[in-house]
Amino acid sequence: MDTSIDPTITASVERDWQLTLPKHCTESDLLGLLGAEINRQILQDFSRLLSILYRVDIPEKKLRQTLHENRDKDAGHVIAVMILERQKEKKKLREMFKREDRDMDAEEKW
Repeated sequence: MDTSIDPTITASVERDWQLTLPKHCTESDLLGLLGAEINRQILQDFSRLLSILYRVDIPEKKLRQTLHENRDKDAGHVIAVMILERQKEKKKLREMFKREDRDMDAEEKW
């Protein structure tokens, strides 16, 4: 079964990539649509692609290494997987810091 994507992640992807994703977006939906958009940008607007990758915090060194390791696979899909993984990491970090903030005493907060 294909898992649903958190709405905050789909909203972020829609905003960053100017895509319209299905209301109940699954991982395969997101990867398919995002991979196709990335492939389009590779061919037609490479500078915009690089700008977005920088903004969503995909390290260039990791990108090059991952693409090199997966050179027999579709580059758009490989990059889309990296973006989805990074968005999940960001969400997890935000939740962790919110939890820590709630657990602090009022005196410990700024």
